[in-house]
Amino acid sequence: MAHYRKKRTPAQVAADKVRYEIARNNRIEELKTYAKQWKDPALEPVMQARAAVGRKSIAERKTIVVQCLQRFLQRQDEANTRLRWVQVIQAGETQVMTLIRQACRGQSTKLRAKSAEHLFRTMVREGMFRLNLSTGLWENRCKAL
Repeated sequence: MAHYRKKRTPAQVAADKVRYEIARNNRIEELKTYAKQWKDPALEPVMQARAAVGRKSIAERKTIVVQCLQRFLQRQDEANTRLRWVQVIQAGETQVMTLIRQACRGQSTKLRAKSAEHLFRTMVREGMFRLNLSTGLWENRCKAL
């Protein structure tokens, strides 16, 4: 069934434009102060520490996501075609999100992959899948763990 959006009035469109401009200006000001803090020699150690904390949290989040993807793959088949793996990943996305939510405990639980194809490519890069050249199937390397 088609879903139609109610037409917005010109006043609503104008109000949204104003809101968007205010948010944009706030972001620009925040970035300018951030750049000034980096240029200030007195604040450089503080900014280095801040950047290190950010890098650390990103690395921790990545390891949690990789572990949850491996746990998801432990319950899947041993070998499939690429298309079938993409379908399995697409169908199990909510299951993966649940695993991440359990591991993160209230932190950011979003899986940042654009689509199942991108997530499959990431999983290949992380070494979770290996292509068997004799059969042409992608083998699940996490099944043996």
